Parts: sequence; structure tokens; C-alpha cells
Amino acid sequence: MSPEPILGWVMAGVALLASVVDVATALLLWAIAKGSLTVRAAFVHNVTDALGSVAVLTGAGLVLWRDWTWVDPLLTLIIAVYVLWQVATMLPQAVHILMEGAPPDRDLDEVTRAVCALEGVESMHHLHAWQTDEHHIALEAHIVVLDAMPSNQRENLRPAVKQLLSQRFGIGHSTLEFEAADARRCGGERAGYDATQQ
Repeated sequence: MSPEPILGWVMAGVALLASVVDVATALLLWAIAKGSLTVRAAFVHNVTDALGSVAVLTGAGLVLWRDWTWVDPLLTLIIAVYVLWQVATMLPQAVHILMEGAPPDRDLDEVTRAVCALEGVESMHHLHAWQTDEHHIALEAHIVVLDAMPSNQRENLRPAVKQLLSQRFGIGHSTLEFEAADARRCGGERAGYDATQQ
């Protein structure tokens, strides 16, 4: 309602300098922006800053040329809306990872069936799977083995399960605890898992 005087040339000079820095930084991040949520957020931040600087530079021209001081707060609102939109697109994935949510693209029932299909495995329970970042999944589970299984085969079972989890399901880190046989069987009652879908 009562705008302060705007120094158009100072506004333009600062915006031009900021544009050069932001564009250079964004170009450096472009090559690796698709591989990491953190880097992508930094890339979007720099692109947003660069676009904001271009908008401010345009606004400075309008202030100098037409004395339209109202352009400055309008540009601020437009940039703020754009930033909020970018945050809204990345926030759900970031929260899911920070809350250690179960990987949305992995069928944990299928994981259970595949492990139970290995020779010597009777059942699997207390299965927890979560994302450590966009590309890595961790898993922990209790695996019940047959009582009659020789000890040398039991020693080979752990690397076999880890290899299955890694190659077939992309689960690179797994913590497995082996137990003696109980009443649960893979072919009978469904082996359950406790993984919170968020």
C-alpha cells in the first residue's frame, strides 16, 4: 500500500549477477540431478533462483522504464507459488524415505514366497523392509529352517537368501536371523510380514 522506493539499476545489477551464478550452478548439477533426490532438490533450488533472478531483472526493467513498482511484489508472489509447487512434488517422496516407509514398488508377499521356495526354508516372518534412499532398500527378517537340514547346508543358506534378495528384488542390505522350525509353513498359513506402507 505504501511501497518503498525501488533502485532499479541496483535491482537489475544484483539480479544479473545472481542469474549468472545460479545458471552456472544448475548446469553443474544437471548431469547428476536425476540420480539423487537431494541433488535434484538442489538443482530445482538453483533453477528456481535463476528464474527468480530473470524475473527480478525483467521487473527492474519495468520499474526503470514504466515506473511500475507493483511489479516487484507481483513477481515475489509468482516465484513463491512456483517454489511451493516444486516442494509439493518432492515432499511426499522425501517424507516417505525419512519415515523409513516400505518400498512402494516391491511386493513383500512375493519376497516371502521366493525365500520360502529355497530348499531348507520352512517359513519367514517378522519381515521388515524400508527405503534408505531413492535407490537402496534394506530388509530384516526371521527365517525358519527345517530341523533335518544339515549344518553345512544351513551355513550356505544365508548367502543364498542374500543373493536372491539382491539379484531378484534389488535389496542390497539384509539382516537375517535363522530359527528352528515352528508350526508355520510356506505352503500352509500365509507367512506374514510387518512393513508399514506409508
